[in-house]
Amino acid sequence: MEVDGKKVGFRFNMLCHGKACELEKCSMDELWKRLGITQEQETSIVTLTNFFRAAAINYNEGEGDFSNVPSAQDVSDWLDTIGLIEAMRMMTEHFKTPEIKNQEAPTQEAGQ
Repeated sequence: MEVDGKKVGFRFNMLCHGKACELEKCSMDELWKRLGITQEQETSIVTLTNFFRAAAINYNEGEGDFSNVPSAQDVSDWLDTIGLIEAMRMMTEHFKTPEIKNQEAPTQEAGQ
């Protein structure tokens, strides 16, 4: 997406989670708690910013741009521009379970 005339992107995947854990110096379980996913505690805005920062770093690296590491302040400014509702929509879209297309395996008759 474009923010203030600059192309920015976020890639949410397993590596993003790992990078967020590194930034937060915590385990995956603790990251989820800090993000408010488990509803054991309220969302930490710093953790949320670090999660999006990890997604932005992950996006840049996926594009082959290892030199452009956004700061927490950059990402915070982007989130302010994007808006919390849109940012949360992007994040929650990531956590949705994909639809399984073949839920039941076909049965095989003996001798086939």
